[in-house]
Amino acid sequence: MPAELTASPHDVERGGVVTLSSPKSRCDVHYEVGKTYSVSIMAKDVQSPAVDVSVATDGSFSEQIAVPSDFPIGTAYIIVTGSPADHCDDGGGSCAGYAAEVTVTE
Repeated sequence: MPAELTASPHDVERGGVVTLSSPKSRCDVHYEVGKTYSVSIMAKDVQSPAVDVSVATDGSFSEQIAVPSDFPIGTAYIIVTGSPADHCDDGGGSCAGYAAEVTVTE
């Protein structure tokens, strides 16, 4: 599995930028050169357009993600797809996915 995500700053203004990053994975993720994740910000019924983020062969990455200027204020989640977390198999329960929480402010 990939390492835990970090979003900084946690409180980000509409139209601002949040840095999403992850250190290298503790296990070998076997990523090829050129691996990407798809990243978007989601809150309530709104989801920003996805952007592709380059990921190192060890699973690490750091990318600045723009928060749309008309994005809803409040709790939001930066959702990452394209990682092994997309393929959770925990015996029929629910999986958390790969995401980081932020608070969007004015």
